[in-house]
Amino acid sequence: MDRGRVESLAKGALLALVYVALARFGLRIHAVHGFATLVWPPTGIALVAILLLGRRFWPSIAAGALIANVLTGAPVVVAAGIAIGNTLEAILGAALLRRVPGFRPSLDRVKDVLGLVGLAAVASCMLSATIGVASLFLGGIVPAGQAGGTWRAWWLGDAIGDLVVAPVLLSIPLRGGRSRLAEQAAVLLLLFATSFWIFELQSGVVALLSPLLIWAAVRFELPGSARRPS
Repeated sequence: MDRGRVESLAKGALLALVYVALARFGLRIHAVHGFATLVWPPTGIALVAILLLGRRFWPSIAAGALIANVLTGAPVVVAAGIAIGNTLEAILGAALLRRVPGFRPSLDRVKDVLGLVGLAAVASCMLSATIGVASLFLGGIVPAGQAGGTWRAWWLGDAIGDLVVAPVLLSIPLRGGRSRLAEQAAVLLLLFATSFWIFELQSGVVALLSPLLIWAAVRFELPGSARRPS
Protein backbone atom coordinates (compact mmCIF):
# COMPACT_ATOMS: atom_id res chain seq x y z
CA MET A 1 0.00 0.00 0.00
CA ASP A 2 1.50 3.34 -1.05
CA ARG A 3 2.03 6.24 1.30
CA GLY A 4 -0.74 8.34 -0.24
CA ARG A 5 -3.26 5.58 0.37
CA VAL A 6 -2.17 5.21 3.98
CA GLU A 7 -2.44 8.96 4.58
CA SER A 8 -5.91 9.02 3.02
CA LEU A 9 -7.08 6.17 5.25
CA ALA A 10 -5.63 7.89 8.31
CA LYS A 11 -7.42 11.13 7.46
CA GLY A 12 -10.66 9.23 6.94
CA ALA A 13 -10.37 7.45 10.28
CA LEU A 14 -9.56 10.70 12.07
CA LEU A 15 -12.53 12.42 10.42
CA ALA A 16 -14.88 9.65 11.58
CA LEU A 17 -13.52 9.80 15.15
CA VAL A 18 -13.87 13.59 15.32
CA TYR A 19 -17.40 13.33 13.92
CA VAL A 20 -18.40 10.82 16.62
CA ALA A 21 -16.81 12.88 19.41
CA LEU A 22 -18.51 16.12 18.34
CA ALA A 23 -21.80 14.31 17.79
CA ARG A 24 -21.73 12.95 21.32
CA PHE A 25 -20.98 16.44 22.59
CA GLY A 26 -23.75 18.02 20.51
CA LEU A 27 -26.36 15.55 21.74
CA ARG A 28 -25.74 16.78 25.27
CA ILE A 29 -27.18 20.18 24.36
CA HIS A 30 -30.94 19.95 24.90
CA ALA A 31 -31.52 17.12 22.44
CA VAL A 32 -35.12 16.67 21.24
CA HIS A 33 -36.11 13.00 21.51
CA GLY A 34 -32.44 12.30 22.11
CA PHE A 35 -31.40 12.88 18.48
CA ALA A 36 -32.26 16.42 17.30
CA THR A 37 -30.14 19.04 19.03
CA LEU A 38 -30.10 22.81 18.70
CA VAL A 39 -26.33 22.78 18.05
CA TRP A 40 -24.88 20.06 15.80
CA PRO A 41 -21.12 20.71 15.30
CA PRO A 42 -20.53 17.65 13.03
CA THR A 43 -22.43 19.40 10.22
CA GLY A 44 -19.70 22.01 9.91
CA ILE A 45 -16.96 19.38 10.14
CA ALA A 46 -18.57 17.28 7.40
CA LEU A 47 -19.12 20.26 5.09
CA VAL A 48 -15.51 21.43 5.39
CA ALA A 49 -14.19 17.89 4.89
CA ILE A 50 -16.10 17.38 1.64
CA LEU A 51 -15.36 20.91 0.47
CA LEU A 52 -11.60 20.77 1.05
CA LEU A 53 -10.74 17.06 0.97
CA GLY A 54 -13.22 15.88 -1.64
CA ARG A 55 -16.25 13.62 -1.92
CA ARG A 56 -14.10 10.50 -1.52
CA PHE A 57 -14.29 11.06 2.25
CA TRP A 58 -18.06 10.58 2.42
CA PRO A 59 -17.68 7.05 3.90
CA SER A 60 -15.97 8.57 6.94
CA ILE A 61 -18.90 10.93 7.52
CA ALA A 62 -21.40 8.11 7.05
CA ALA A 63 -19.49 5.85 9.44
CA GLY A 64 -19.16 8.59 12.05
CA ALA A 65 -22.86 9.43 11.88
CA LEU A 66 -23.87 5.77 12.03
CA ILE A 67 -21.68 5.04 15.05
CA ALA A 68 -22.75 8.20 16.88
CA ASN A 69 -26.46 7.44 16.50
CA VAL A 70 -26.06 3.77 17.42
CA LEU A 71 -24.21 4.85 20.58
CA THR A 72 -27.09 7.22 21.32
CA GLY A 73 -29.52 4.32 21.27
CA ALA A 74 -30.96 4.32 17.76
CA PRO A 75 -31.68 0.97 16.10
CA VAL A 76 -29.16 0.23 13.35
CA VAL A 77 -31.73 0.77 10.58
CA VAL A 78 -32.76 4.14 11.99
CA ALA A 79 -29.13 5.14 12.56
CA ALA A 80 -28.35 4.19 8.96
CA GLY A 81 -31.17 6.41 7.69
CA ILE A 82 -29.88 9.34 9.77
CA ALA A 83 -26.33 8.71 8.53
CA ILE A 84 -27.54 8.80 4.91
CA GLY A 85 -29.17 12.17 5.53
CA ASN A 86 -26.08 13.60 7.23
CA THR A 87 -23.81 12.39 4.44
CA LEU A 88 -26.01 13.68 1.61
CA GLU A 89 -26.29 17.00 3.43
CA ALA A 90 -22.51 17.49 3.38
CA ILE A 91 -22.19 16.40 -0.26
CA LEU A 92 -25.06 18.65 -1.36
CA GLY A 93 -23.81 21.62 0.66
CA ALA A 94 -20.32 21.38 -0.82
CA ALA A 95 -21.71 20.91 -4.35
CA LEU A 96 -23.92 23.99 -4.01
CA LEU A 97 -21.05 26.10 -2.70
CA ARG A 98 -18.89 25.07 -5.64
CA ARG A 99 -21.58 26.49 -7.92
CA VAL A 100 -20.99 29.94 -6.47
CA PRO A 101 -18.87 31.67 -9.14
CA GLY A 102 -15.25 31.62 -7.99
CA PHE A 103 -16.17 30.42 -4.50
CA ARG A 104 -13.33 30.94 -2.04
CA PRO A 105 -13.33 28.87 1.17
CA SER A 106 -11.66 31.81 2.92
CA LEU A 107 -15.11 33.51 2.93
CA ASP A 108 -13.55 36.92 2.34
CA ARG A 109 -16.28 38.04 -0.07
CA VAL A 110 -19.95 38.76 0.55
CA LYS A 111 -21.15 36.29 -2.08
CA ASP A 112 -19.14 33.49 -0.48
CA VAL A 113 -20.70 34.21 2.91
CA LEU A 114 -24.18 34.42 1.39
CA GLY A 115 -23.52 31.10 -0.31
CA LEU A 116 -22.61 29.47 2.99
CA VAL A 117 -25.73 30.86 4.65
CA GLY A 118 -28.28 30.31 1.90
CA LEU A 119 -27.01 27.19 0.15
CA ALA A 120 -25.36 25.22 2.94
CA ALA A 121 -26.96 26.32 6.20
CA VAL A 122 -30.48 26.79 4.84
CA ALA A 123 -30.90 24.50 1.83
CA SER A 124 -28.72 21.44 2.42
CA CYS A 125 -29.64 21.21 6.11
CA MET A 126 -33.28 20.77 5.14
CA LEU A 127 -32.33 17.51 3.45
CA SER A 128 -30.71 16.07 6.56
CA ALA A 129 -33.57 17.19 8.80
CA THR A 130 -36.16 15.65 6.49
CA ILE A 131 -34.40 12.29 6.14
CA GLY A 132 -33.45 12.20 9.81
CA VAL A 133 -36.92 12.92 11.17
CA ALA A 134 -38.48 10.54 8.65
CA SER A 135 -36.12 7.82 9.93
CA LEU A 136 -37.10 8.54 13.53
CA PHE A 137 -40.80 8.52 12.63
CA LEU A 138 -40.61 5.27 10.69
CA GLY A 139 -38.61 3.74 13.54
CA GLY A 140 -41.34 4.64 16.01
CA ILE A 141 -39.14 7.04 17.97
CA VAL A 142 -40.92 10.29 17.09
CA PRO A 143 -44.75 10.39 16.90
CA ALA A 144 -46.41 12.17 13.98
CA GLY A 145 -47.63 15.01 16.19
CA GLN A 146 -44.10 15.92 17.24
CA ALA A 147 -42.39 15.48 13.89
CA GLY A 148 -42.69 19.18 12.98
CA GLY A 149 -41.01 20.42 16.15
CA THR A 150 -38.30 17.80 15.85
CA TRP A 151 -37.67 18.81 12.23
CA ARG A 152 -37.28 22.48 13.19
CA ALA A 153 -34.83 21.62 15.98
CA TRP A 154 -32.89 19.31 13.66
CA TRP A 155 -32.65 21.86 10.85
CA LEU A 156 -31.69 24.68 13.21
CA GLY A 157 -29.01 22.61 14.91
CA ASP A 158 -27.46 21.60 11.59
CA ALA A 159 -27.64 25.16 10.28
CA ILE A 160 -25.89 26.49 13.39
CA GLY A 161 -23.22 23.83 12.93
CA ASP A 162 -22.55 25.12 9.41
CA LEU A 163 -22.61 28.78 10.42
CA VAL A 164 -20.45 28.46 13.54
CA VAL A 165 -18.05 25.58 12.97
CA ALA A 166 -17.38 25.77 9.22
CA PRO A 167 -16.20 29.43 9.12
CA VAL A 168 -13.79 28.84 12.02
CA LEU A 169 -12.28 25.77 10.35
CA LEU A 170 -12.05 27.49 6.97
CA SER A 171 -10.34 30.52 8.51
CA ILE A 172 -7.62 28.62 10.35
CA PRO A 173 -4.27 29.68 8.85
CA LEU A 174 -2.53 26.35 8.31
CA ARG A 175 0.80 27.98 7.62
CA GLY A 176 3.93 28.27 9.68
CA GLY A 177 6.17 25.94 11.59
CA ARG A 178 5.28 23.24 14.05
CA SER A 179 5.32 25.64 16.99
CA ARG A 180 2.76 27.91 15.34
CA LEU A 181 0.51 24.99 14.40
CA ALA A 182 0.77 23.73 17.97
CA GLU A 183 -0.24 27.16 19.25
CA GLN A 184 -3.27 27.20 16.94
CA ALA A 185 -4.32 23.78 18.21
CA ALA A 186 -3.85 24.91 21.80
CA VAL A 187 -6.09 27.95 21.29
CA LEU A 188 -8.86 25.86 19.75
CA LEU A 189 -8.68 23.21 22.46
CA LEU A 190 -8.73 25.81 25.23
CA LEU A 191 -11.70 27.59 23.64
CA PHE A 192 -13.57 24.30 23.37
CA ALA A 193 -12.76 23.23 26.93
CA THR A 194 -13.59 26.62 28.44
CA SER A 195 -16.86 26.90 26.52
CA PHE A 196 -17.87 23.41 27.66
CA TRP A 197 -17.03 24.25 31.27
CA ILE A 198 -18.96 27.55 31.20
CA PHE A 199 -22.09 26.46 29.37
CA GLU A 200 -22.43 22.82 30.44
CA LEU A 201 -20.76 22.31 33.81
CA GLN A 202 -21.24 25.75 35.32
CA SER A 203 -23.41 28.80 34.93
CA GLY A 204 -20.01 30.47 34.71
CA VAL A 205 -18.80 33.87 33.62
CA VAL A 206 -18.72 34.16 29.84
CA ALA A 207 -16.03 36.84 30.18
CA LEU A 208 -13.57 34.03 30.86
CA LEU A 209 -13.55 33.45 27.11
CA SER A 210 -12.30 36.98 26.41
CA PRO A 211 -8.55 36.34 26.93
CA LEU A 212 -8.67 33.31 24.63
CA LEU A 213 -10.62 35.18 21.95
CA ILE A 214 -8.21 38.11 22.11
CA TRP A 215 -5.25 35.70 21.87
CA ALA A 216 -6.78 34.03 18.81
CA ALA A 217 -7.70 37.31 17.13
CA VAL A 218 -4.31 38.94 17.65
CA ARG A 219 -2.20 35.93 16.74
CA PHE A 220 -4.29 34.29 14.01
CA GLU A 221 -7.12 36.73 13.14
CA LEU A 222 -9.74 34.13 14.15
CA PRO A 223 -12.44 33.39 15.00
CA GLY A 224 -13.67 36.99 14.89
CA SER A 225 -13.30 37.15 11.11
CA ALA A 226 -13.89 34.29 8.68
CA ARG A 227 -10.90 34.81 6.41
CA ARG A 228 -7.31 33.71 6.07
CA PRO A 229 -4.74 36.36 6.88
CA SER A 230 -2.89 37.68 3.85
